[in-house]
Amino acid sequence: MDTFYDVLGVDSEARADQIEQAYRLFVEFCMERDPLASDSTEYQQQQSISADIQQAYAVLSAPAKRRAYDRKLVSQQLASEAVDPSLLPWVAVVLLAVIAIVCLTYYKVEASQASARQVVAQALKAQAEAAQLSRLADIEQSKLEQENLRVNMDIARERAQRLAQLRQEGREHGNGR
Repeated sequence: MDTFYDVLGVDSEARADQIEQAYRLFVEFCMERDPLASDSTEYQQQQSISADIQQAYAVLSAPAKRRAYDRKLVSQQLASEAVDPSLLPWVAVVLLAVIAIVCLTYYKVEASQASARQVVAQALKAQAEAAQLSRLADIEQSKLEQENLRVNMDIARERAQRLAQLRQEGREHGNGR
């Protein structure tokens, strides 16, 4: 029985990008071929192979589905092989180790994703705080400008009053002679 790895022509340790590349090569190959009549045997075989490859890609490209598929393969291999009863404890240890590794990997991925979500949330919060501080700075700047304008207007008003007072005194001194 061919596994999905065999169907895509990749090793069971293949990375996601290698699986993607194998699938894309198949898609390109199919696009280059001339479509055959729908009643021909070759066309039906090609459709069957295409369906197998699409199913293999759908499973192997999704991490959760791939892990489940890998566990299924391991259990099928163990069931299909005649195991010496004296090796059963070792098989159990290996199987438990594999399960532990899968669980730890899943935990690490989940923890990493949670950490990434937390970093994103903190960045968004910092961005919002920066925007709020910028608005507050703009408001304070506006207040300072208004206060500056008020002070300048008061100074100008005082100068105008003083100038008017000096003119009045000058007229009184000029008329009082």
